[in-house]
Amino acid sequence: MAIAQHRGHKHSIWLRRLIAAGAVVFGGFVVLTAVVLAVFYWPLSERAMVSRALDLGRLAALPPSASGVHADGTSNLFSMTYLLRFDAPADEIAAFVAQSPGLRGVAPEQFTAGHMMLQRPAGGGVPADGHRRFRLDPRYPWFDPTVRLRGRRYEIPQDANARWGEVIIDDERNTVFVQTHRS
Repeated sequence: MAIAQHRGHKHSIWLRRLIAAGAVVFGGFVVLTAVVLAVFYWPLSERAMVSRALDLGRLAALPPSASGVHADGTSNLFSMTYLLRFDAPADEIAAFVAQSPGLRGVAPEQFTAGHMMLQRPAGGGVPADGHRRFRLDPRYPWFDPTVRLRGRRYEIPQDANARWGEVIIDDERNTVFVQTHRS
């Protein structure tokens, strides 16, 4: 009988160790999940989103007189998209473009009355009218890069870290629209 109790005691220790190891593994999983959620899904402040948008596009800091600043975006483990809009004087916009490494050597697409940046029609098709089209996202009504008279679009080439995007400037309103991605 003493032998049977001894074996039961041995199994009891083994069972306690197994439960303790399982608790450690589960606790580690909970901590890892919390860290991933905090890093990738925690809502960022608008200031942090401005920084992310500029960083992803390898763009200069906002001009000193930038106003009407709006930023938003989405990110997950695999990709990021950030939108940024601001108004600034023409000379500060020119300096922003000149000081942005992501735009160096990029020739802009010019917009005029004959070649505009317009919203896609509600039906979803893209008319063959020579204008560049964009889709207005209802989540970001402030991001409407329509250019009807004078403006330009810079395509930010993808780098080795899969970061790319575009900068659209409405030279009539002195408004800059930035859309950057990582995928």
